[in-house]
Amino acid sequence: MVRYLLLSLLLLAAGCASQEPVAKKKAVISFSGGSGESHDSAIVINGVLKPSEGVEAEYRYLSQLHGIKDKNWRIEGQTMYREENMVFDVVEIALIPSSEKRIYYFDVTKFPWKQKEGK
Repeated sequence: MVRYLLLSLLLLAAGCASQEPVAKKKAVISFSGGSGESHDSAIVINGVLKPSEGVEAEYRYLSQLHGIKDKNWRIEGQTMYREENMVFDVVEIALIPSSEKRIYYFDVTKFPWKQKEGK
C-alpha cells in the first residue's frame, strides 16, 4: 500500500512539474491602411493590447521606413487629435543628417483606451 501511495505521489508531482506557467498574452501587431501622409490615408495599427504598445509600434513602423530611431531619424513632435469618432496620433520626424521633416498620421481609434469611471 505504501508503495502505491509513493508511486501516486511521484506521478502527481511529475504531472504538476510538467505544466508550463500560463504565458502573458502578447500582442500580435499588424499595420494596414494607407501611407500615413494624411488622416485620410492614415496608418492603422491593429492588435494593440495597451496604448504603450501602440506607440512602440508607431516607432517600429517608422524604423522600418527610415532606419534606427535617434540615429537615422528623430521625433520632432507628436500630438493626438480627434476628428468625428476617430482618434489620430500625428508624429513629425526629422531625418538625420538632412533634417528633412516628415509627418505621419496613425489611426489609433481601436487602441484600448482607459475609460474614466462613471462614463
